[in-house]
Amino acid sequence: MTAVTEMLKATEAAVVSRVSLRDINRVIDERILPDAFVSLDNGRHVLAGACSFIAFYFESAKRLTSEERLFAIKTAGPRLTRSRALAWAALLREDWTVRDEFLTIDLLPFVKGTSERLDDLGAAREIVCTSDDILGGTPVIRGTRVPVYDVAAAVAAEYPIE
Repeated sequence: MTAVTEMLKATEAAVVSRVSLRDINRVIDERILPDAFVSLDNGRHVLAGACSFIAFYFESAKRLTSEERLFAIKTAGPRLTRSRALAWAALLREDWTVRDEFLTIDLLPFVKGTSERLDDLGAAREIVCTSDDILGGTPVIRGTRVPVYDVAAAVAAEYPIE
């Protein structure tokens, strides 16, 4: 499983958060996440655990104002910072409820969803290999010469899997 503290590439964060790469760039540029959860060293990276906040921010956009969403992220941010040393299983046992006067927001569904998608990302990483001897270093499905980009394009084009 991907660690809570792992920094994901922007493209990986987009997949885990279920948003577009453009949305990830917006999160970084507009400082929607606390600075501690983002790195600009050697490209754009986002803390794996913070993907739950990104998913929350965009999925709740039709129901909550940006001010309330930002308040929830700002309030829950220190919990994630304190929990960085924990495994995902322990993180899922934490209280992810945010209260603001009469409004109560439960972030746990977003934390769970992020955990599940990080498992999927980890599984995908395990079946991909890269070697200069195979297609000049193009990432391929392990044990084949099938480029992962071809598989992704076929899935995006909705070609039948059979």
